[in-house]
Amino acid sequence: MEDNHYLFADFLDNETAYLAAQRTWRELAEHIAATHGHDLAPYMDLAQGGRPVRDGNPLLALRAPATGRGIRIIQTAPDEPGGNLWAWLGTFGAGEATETHELVIDIQATPTTLAVAAILIERWFAGGLDAEALARWLAPWAGEEEE
Repeated sequence: MEDNHYLFADFLDNETAYLAAQRTWRELAEHIAATHGHDLAPYMDLAQGGRPVRDGNPLLALRAPATGRGIRIIQTAPDEPGGNLWAWLGTFGAGEATETHELVIDIQATPTTLAVAAILIERWFAGGLDAEALARWLAPWAGEEEE
């Protein structure tokens, strides 16, 4: 689905835009999780050597400690090849005390993809998103990779 109005399009080159993108995703995730009675906490270190890594991978990684469900947002630049929305389910830290069953969203953020991501996040924290349902939600974006 084509939507060329990119949110935070220069986030990789502009610290203010990067922080605004992080804040937008964090507030969205926290609001959705709270509607399901969950508090969120970070589960990945987004720094190397004490310095923030601002490459968008991941932009954000939050989990609900009570359920072990998390979301990881990988935001890519508008000029990156590939589709503008992809997602999968996985496990981070398998076998560890903070093992996290995660919804990973790889996105070129537009108003449309942000709205679909919000629905996926809501379904994930509600417990109603499995691999089959996720595939149905992503079907409209299948095959959008550049040739």
